[in-house]
Amino acid sequence: MRLPTGARAIRRSSPQWDREITDLQLFRAFNRVPVGRGIWLETYAYVLIESGESQADRSDRRLFTPGLRVFNKPDRGVEFEIEGMAQFGHACDGSPDSGKPVLPVEAYGAHGDIGYRFGGRWQLRLSAFLDYYTGNRGEGRIGRFNTLYGARRFEFGQPSCSTPRIGRTLFPQASA
Repeated sequence: MRLPTGARAIRRSSPQWDREITDLQLFRAFNRVPVGRGIWLETYAYVLIESGESQADRSDRRLFTPGLRVFNKPDRGVEFEIEGMAQFGHACDGSPDSGKPVLPVEAYGAHGDIGYRFGGRWQLRLSAFLDYYTGNRGEGRIGRFNTLYGARRFEFGQPSCSTPRIGRTLFPQASA
C-alpha cells in the first residue's frame, strides 16, 4: 500500500513507509513445450485473490484464468500466434463503493496475429492482429474479461519475455 493516502496527507509532505498488504495476491502456473518445426505450445493459469477489509477498499475478487497459446518465432519469414483464454470466479460489478453485490464471472478472450519478419540489421516486422474479449450482456453475472495487469500495446513491445500479458495485453510473450 503506497502511503501517504489522501490529499491532506500528501499536501503535508510528511514521509511515511509504504505497507505491505496481502489483500491482493496473484499466482501463475506456466508451461511451454515445442510441438515441431519451430512451433511452440504454452499453457498457463492465473489466480487472482483480492479482498478489501477497510472502508476505503471493499473489493472482493476471486478469478481463475486458464489459457493456451500456439506460436512460432522465426528469425525471418512468416510468424503467427493464436491464443485463447477463459475467466471464472466471482467479483463485484463496479467500484468497491458502488454497493453492488458479488456476482459470478464467466468471460472469454482470444488473440490472433500473423506477420512477416524481414531479415537484416533492423529486424523489421509487418503484422496484423485481432483481439476479442467478451463484455457484460446481462444481469446476474459478469461477462467482462479482466486483463489483470491492464492493457499493453504491441507497438511498444513487451516489458520482458517472462512478463504476463493477455492476448497481446497480458499473458506470457515467449522468445523461443
